[in-house]
Amino acid sequence: MAYLDIITTVLGLIYIWLEYRASIMLWLVGIVMPALDIVLYWSHGLYGDAAMAVYYTVAAIYGWIVWKFCKKHDQQEGQEMPITHMPRRLYLPALVFFLVAWVATWFVLSHYTNSSIPVLDAFTNALSFVGLWTLARKYIEQWFFWILVDAVSCYLYIIKDLPFKASLYGLYVVIAVICSLLTHADHLVCCDRAAQTAFHRGLVPTAIVGDGDSIPDELREHFSGLWHQIAEQDYNDLTKATRWVMQLPSFNMQTDPTIVYVGATGKREDHTLSNISLMAYYLDELLLNPVMVTDYGWFVAIHGDATVETFARQQVSIFNFSCTRLQATGLRWKPWAFEQLWQGSLNEALASEVKFLADGTYLVYRTFDKK
Repeated sequence: MAYLDIITTVLGLIYIWLEYRASIMLWLVGIVMPALDIVLYWSHGLYGDAAMAVYYTVAAIYGWIVWKFCKKHDQQEGQEMPITHMPRRLYLPALVFFLVAWVATWFVLSHYTNSSIPVLDAFTNALSFVGLWTLARKYIEQWFFWILVDAVSCYLYIIKDLPFKASLYGLYVVIAVICSLLTHADHLVCCDRAAQTAFHRGLVPTAIVGDGDSIPDELREHFSGLWHQIAEQDYNDLTKATRWVMQLPSFNMQTDPTIVYVGATGKREDHTLSNISLMAYYLDELLLNPVMVTDYGWFVAIHGDATVETFARQQVSIFNFSCTRLQATGLRWKPWAFEQLWQGSLNEALASEVKFLADGTYLVYRTFDKK
């Protein structure tokens, strides 16, 4: 049944792509994928997972009906169901339902199935109930639930010898973290055409900043109130957007000068190198705390001594910009004041932290997953 593991993994990739785009087609994939999972799990003796796959199939049918025919409060006739925050009045009922579902599912799994880890199996199943409901209602908070579900599920599928499923859920964690950053940011500022991508994902930016060389006319008209054109060419669009954020009254340089960059590594290699290197410039010249999140990890810019959180076997790379002294503890290989960018790549964390001793600026890259 290895082929089913591969097929459902491919369908899972399609599903998360459609979910990120907030496309109703995700529910059609969500019907087919768990239906195949029933056969996959049953063949591995994972009867609890097979039973949950039955629920996921039914839940996908429910989700399609809700997206297609149901409306939220203040939703206009003919308007697609909007993405909104979960009302606070639903927090307590959702928590109570999760706890009851967790206990009930644990009881069923421990007494009527051969589940070897009934507590964790029940946890992911119960939280998935809540997660699927928030997804069906298009609540932004769904991403918090999916981060927990996917992280625990990744671990469980490793134990259950389903490597493709484990890899899929590991990817789900990364995507859920990025989506959570986008939907919970104080301000979402897009560079030119990136606004079109955000709009297709159901996100409305705070502002669109750039020189306007790549933004379509129809998008410019649609977001005319959000569009801020800066024609000068001394800085690229990423820096223009950064400077625009720094001028916001709500942005406090003293208490939290952090800006997180997502999807900013560019579509060309020269853009990638340029935008990553700008993290050091933003730290030194603009006095920011920049963080760049990528598909596989994240960059932080550091000046001087610092301690960063890690985990065993996490891949760590160090890129020196101005250090004449650069030392660290907690890494597999001892760093020094590298003269070439490649020299500090492909190191590995040994435990929960790495301590740096340095006299200049450097970038530290950490992966989401361990090797």
